Amino acid sequence: MRKILYLRILPLLFSLFLSVSPAFSQTPGNNETLDNRVKQFLESHKGSWRDLNVPDADGKTLYDLIVKHGYKNALEIGTSTGHSGIWIAWALSKTGGRLTTLEIDESRHKEALDNFKKVGLDKYIDAVWRTPILRFRSSKAPMTSSFQMRTRSGTRNT
Repeated sequence: MRKILYLRILPLLFSLFLSVSPAFSQTPGNNETLDNRVKQFLESHKGSWRDLNVPDADGKTLYDLIVKHGYKNALEIGTSTGHSGIWIAWALSKTGGRLTTLEIDESRHKEALDNFKKVGLDKYIDAVWRTPILRFRSSKAPMTSSFQMRTRSGTRNT
């Protein structure tokens, strides 16, 4: 019964993404040094992202949505190596928010942590490795918005 329930809930969990709850947020700001560091990092890694990372255009769209609407919390299920997490956390650094990102693969998780630290966004990110579903179930944060990431071929990018 539990396995069936997880199989039915899993697709719904993958579609959850953003929350407008203000809990655990950072102080918003316009940090020019951080902006330059992120831009330089993204430019130097352009075209080299792999392991189900979002395209640059999707990252920019996520950034714009978060800043425009002032979202404070984001939940990313499937960190991969951190490309979308960098865009999201960068935007959340502007709104005073925080990203929680979940990854089940240890090597991708470690690479993402390294990328977050290199770019200087690690203080805006809670990166969780292993059993993301169990951790999500115990979360008290309300999720009020959701997005589904899709690749250009139309398949889900989770």
